[in-house]
Amino acid sequence: MVKNKKLLPAALLTSIFLAACSSGGGGFFGGGGNAEPPKWQAGSPNANVLDSNVYVKSELNKQGTVYCVAVPQGDPEPSPGQVKNGEDANDDPAFSGFAPTDNDNFSSLKIIGLTYSTHYDVYCVAEDTTSRLQAAATKIEISTNERNTLFVSDSSGDDANDGSIEHPKKTIGAAAAAPTPGIIRISVSAGTYNESVTIGNGRSLYGGFSATDWSDSNVVNRNNSKYKTSIEGNDSCAVTFTGSPASSSGWRLQGFVIESKHSDISRGVCVNIDAGKLLIDNNTIKGGSGSTQSAGIYIDNIASNTNIFDNDINGGTSSGGHGVGNSTGIFIKEAGTQAIYDNSINGGSGNASSRGILIQYPLNSDSKIYRNNISSGSSSNISYGIDLRNTQHGSSLEVVIHGNYITSNTNGFSYGINASSSDPLAKAQPRIFNNVMEITQAGIDAYAMSFDFVSGTPLVYNNTIIVRSVSTSGDAYGIFANSHHNVDRPTNADIKNNIFVCQPESGRTISAIRECDSPKCASVNIQNNSFFGCTYIFNSGSNLLETINELNTFRPGSTGNIIVDPLLSASPEYDLTAASPTAVTQGGQDLSGVLSFPENISGDSKIDKRGTARTAPWSMGAYERD
Repeated sequence: MVKNKKLLPAALLTSIFLAACSSGGGGFFGGGGNAEPPKWQAGSPNANVLDSNVYVKSELNKQGTVYCVAVPQGDPEPSPGQVKNGEDANDDPAFSGFAPTDNDNFSSLKIIGLTYSTHYDVYCVAEDTTSRLQAAATKIEISTNERNTLFVSDSSGDDANDGSIEHPKKTIGAAAAAPTPGIIRISVSAGTYNESVTIGNGRSLYGGFSATDWSDSNVVNRNNSKYKTSIEGNDSCAVTFTGSPASSSGWRLQGFVIESKHSDISRGVCVNIDAGKLLIDNNTIKGGSGSTQSAGIYIDNIASNTNIFDNDINGGTSSGGHGVGNSTGIFIKEAGTQAIYDNSINGGSGNASSRGILIQYPLNSDSKIYRNNISSGSSSNISYGIDLRNTQHGSSLEVVIHGNYITSNTNGFSYGINASSSDPLAKAQPRIFNNVMEITQAGIDAYAMSFDFVSGTPLVYNNTIIVRSVSTSGDAYGIFANSHHNVDRPTNADIKNNIFVCQPESGRTISAIRECDSPKCASVNIQNNSFFGCTYIFNSGSNLLETINELNTFRPGSTGNIIVDPLLSASPEYDLTAASPTAVTQGGQDLSGVLSFPENISGDSKIDKRGTARTAPWSMGAYERD
């Protein structure tokens, strides 16, 4: 016998039942959610047009299915039932698509085969799992463009196809050569393309698309197998751009992993364009293992203008014998205006030499190399972070180098930045600002900066220069300036607001500034620099100066220099800290009048390595801290 059992009134039980059925999560029976049709969550539905397809993404408040149709803009609105059936307002078949939601109530569908250059109204409705359909459709206005893209898929393409989004070609070369009018870009889905590609008609090349969904792309996560789009060419250049662009907006290479497999000269990307500007971004580019030469990017045309940014670039592993086996991250033989920024650049491991960047042409005066991480590479013979060699008579190479982190550490000769010229009328006068340079003498000699017969005046302002000696032989220098009494090619650097930190191994010597013993290589200015730990702050061969007084006596006008520990943060930033002495944080000259010194976007303030405004009194080194 059950005692004290209380029975709930029938009306109360009915109320509880109905409340449960109308609650989220499916009520007593699950799956259906509340008793109302599903609702769109904020921002849904939204549509993205790609070629002749439209991709509609939605989020509902519960599980269900989303249905959409596309009708010519201005046509009568179909009813929710017609949308569900894939019909227009006249019950005729329309462009349509549908997709159920996932477990998180998201839906993604596509409508294929739309007409190019047409305006459409896309109507969408949602239905829950118990067939509750929304009472009205939601309209999205879209437009397709003129056909301007060919699609390539290694997994689903065929070169006999027309290259449309639903019928892609199989090889990039077939798309590049296709005579289809109006094409300005080629989109390539994930896969490995064993071909050398030449783009000679101005078409842009985009990789990083999922092999199963053209609306899903990622050019940052390039090594993810879902997006990895590799070009492995057997010619000396895996990818070549030549000719003129097909549109006024220029052309682009984006989202690839590229390497040349040529046995002799292997270059990842070659640029030989006659007009416009080529953007090279978000790629991984390797020079390969050509025995004579390997290079990540090779540029050879005075009309070639490029923006190279957000790439990982490696010069490769050239392994030839004596005089060959040179690897270079970016090799500029001839070019116009170059902007190289926000890249990771490694010179590779060439047997004879390795260089992060090699420039052999004066470039246009507005060319810049900035905000990169640049390594000289690991050649056991000689390596350069940046190597500037002006070979053009009557010209001046004045590229601005700012805000970079530059390292060089090899068993041979190591250079952070090297500049030289071929004759008195071929000047090499780089503008070197706001860089952090970390140079280790691990083999023979090491130079943070070397100016050799430059026939002019390099500007060296506000750099933080770390020079370390760990070898039992050889010498190390912050700045090395060289010329000759009998040669009319002076090297007269202007050195201001720099921080020199020297870290010599026991028994080794490091000179912050080394000049040849000749007026031909006397610095224009040595002012407002901070020295710490250096065996000699100045070395002219016959004059080894250890104190500021000695420097001022030997070189009158060398004002504002100090010897003090700047108390920097750790590698690789080497930033000023709260403990840095005021003599460093407020000891620099105000160089606001230097036109080529980096500015913010609005042009109303000079900036430091991180983009912070320089304010008077300026700090020494790459960073501003007042």
